[in-house]
Amino acid sequence: MAAIAITSMTAFNAGVAIVATALAASDAHTLDVSDVKSDNFQILIENTSTNPGTITFTDGDFYSEGSQGDLAVAVAASSDMVICLESARFKTSAGLIAMGVAGSGFTGQAFASELP
Repeated sequence: MAAIAITSMTAFNAGVAIVATALAASDAHTLDVSDVKSDNFQILIENTSTNPGTITFTDGDFYSEGSQGDLAVAVAASSDMVICLESARFKTSAGLIAMGVAGSGFTGQAFASELP
């Protein structure tokens, strides 16, 4: 599994540089949320392929919200998508959020930021 870097936003009305993590179909990724201050995240998915894909966040076992199930988000071909994520539903007891990538030929990048 590849770890997706999480950039911490320190304040509203401010900008920070974010780090890209490469995505490809069948890849499994994690976000390490064990040491972050917020439970709210913004994930930018950039689909650089002419094929659509699906990003799936797996339900976690750390909080009771994990019983709500997985979240699958369709990403259109050659498009960008912002996903606002509240970690209680997806965080595992290890402090991770699992994110899967599916779609024939899907390639792209993910950028993650912790909201203040």
